[in-house]
Amino acid sequence: MITFALSLLLVFKTNSSFARWWEGRVVWGQIVNYARNYCRMVLMWFPQDPVLRAAALRWASAGPRALKAHIREGTELVHEVQEILLPGEVQALLRWPNAPQGCGHMLAALVVAAKLNPMQETMLMEQVSLFVNMSGACERIFKTPIPSAYTRHTSRFLLIYLTMVPFLLWPSAKWFTPLVSVIIAFLLLGTENIGVQLEEPFKVLALDAACNGIIANIKDMQQLHEATMALVSQTCTEAGLADSTQHGGRRETLQSNSATMFLKTSSAGYEPGADAFDPRSFVRVVTGASQ
Repeated sequence: MITFALSLLLVFKTNSSFARWWEGRVVWGQIVNYARNYCRMVLMWFPQDPVLRAAALRWASAGPRALKAHIREGTELVHEVQEILLPGEVQALLRWPNAPQGCGHMLAALVVAAKLNPMQETMLMEQVSLFVNMSGACERIFKTPIPSAYTRHTSRFLLIYLTMVPFLLWPSAKWFTPLVSVIIAFLLLGTENIGVQLEEPFKVLALDAACNGIIANIKDMQQLHEATMALVSQTCTEAGLADSTQHGGRRETLQSNSATMFLKTSSAGYEPGADAFDPRSFVRVVTGASQ
């Protein structure tokens, strides 16, 4: 009965700790995705201003490192970001009590400064929101540990059980009792230690490798962007497409016609106070527009 109760305690603690570790791993996977998507959109959509683009890429690289310093004890923020940000940017970030929040604010400000069209700005802001949300998830895990009373109770229960094991084994194991007791203690203490380590996931997760991987991915995108766009331009030329200006003009004309048709069909097929949409009015308008 005692063995069964101890097993339940150890299993519950190990499962709870593993759930925290796995959630932390999933969150950092989302952070990697944010960095890749944000930088890809910056390179595609930001104006041809090397200063603005470089600033956006720097802050996208610094965000995960600032988050790592925020949730891992003994890590200095300056040491993490001084090789990425400019000296003035480092000092500006140090004024924020919550460094990841400061990075998110700067990322959003750079998007606004780029003066993109509403659709592009919305998509980039979604990536900034993803980073801020994942930072909040990390803070929740970091600031909400498993209750210490449960951890202490499990450790005391295990210590008492291991002390009693030799007396319980002697009638059946005789002189093999010391060897069997050592094996049981090794297995149970190892299981308990696994739970203790996984309880603080940001101490055991490879956050350094994740941050270095993000920086490497951003550098690769930055270096290969011009070659990629040149390849796309060559492909369009070989396909016989019109130049980008004419193609853009046709796209804007189609969007304008689509918007006009939508307004016409909306006003013809639906009236305020009507109970249902009138498909006959819709067909008449679409037929007239196509003619």
